Amino acid sequence: MSAIPLRAYIGITRPVNVIMTMLSVVVMIYISVHRIDDAWLIPAFLAAVSAGLICAGANVINDYYDVDIDRINRPGRPLVTGIINKKQALAYWALLSLIGVFLNAFIHIVCLSIAAGTVGILWIYSRWLKQTTLWGNLTVSAVTGLTFLYAGAAVGIWQPVVLPALFAFLIHLAREILKDIEDVPGDRAQNARTFPIVYGERASKLLVTASLMILILATILAWIMDFYGQLFIYILAGSVYPALGYVMWAVWNTQATKPWRRSGNVLKLCMALGLAAIYFG
Repeated sequence: MSAIPLRAYIGITRPVNVIMTMLSVVVMIYISVHRIDDAWLIPAFLAAVSAGLICAGANVINDYYDVDIDRINRPGRPLVTGIINKKQALAYWALLSLIGVFLNAFIHIVCLSIAAGTVGILWIYSRWLKQTTLWGNLTVSAVTGLTFLYAGAAVGIWQPVVLPALFAFLIHLAREILKDIEDVPGDRAQNARTFPIVYGERASKLLVTASLMILILATILAWIMDFYGQLFIYILAGSVYPALGYVMWAVWNTQATKPWRRSGNVLKLCMALGLAAIYFG
């Protein structure tokens, strides 16, 4: 394994997603306890690293099972190019996941259970659910929301993380559907039954639009109900809402050239901006 370039090991984990996951945990813990002091520093650090490692492992096992599809949709991925072979990828996934789960033994049993269950769910998703109609999308979106609940569990405080978990679920559901639209050629070649293949592109666009509209309404409702302050809505209105509006426009614009990946990246940015709004709000 040492002969493989380090950048291949980093690249297969999708490091931007890993960093976002770790930041989500840290921000949620800070919001829950309103501080990161000596009492919370070790649980916050362990929870963030654990979540990052499990996320990294999930991306590796996803590539492991998607290698044939990626030959069509993403030919530059490390497993497709042969920089990393399937046996090495499987060992890498096991190592990342085991360490990620083990770290929770130093937090408490609830986090250990959530982490172990998440690894199992993500393996089932990659192995069977990803190519099913909507179930895979719902599963990975739910696991994303579970990351926020996991952060609350790390410090034993749940209430502040429930709404962010819902927001994360909705924005990732939209991203998942966009990725499936983009991946139709490879998925169809592998006889996958994803939502866009079964119900078509128009229905998929409607689902994306509905998810984002519910997200917008939910954040406005959270502000109206005083869960967050004025700065929360100012950040959303000045950055997140226009970005979500762009995504909804792009997916319906017949003149746009393959907007799926670009829109997915915009939603990833919205997640970071949303975390900032929650943090400062």
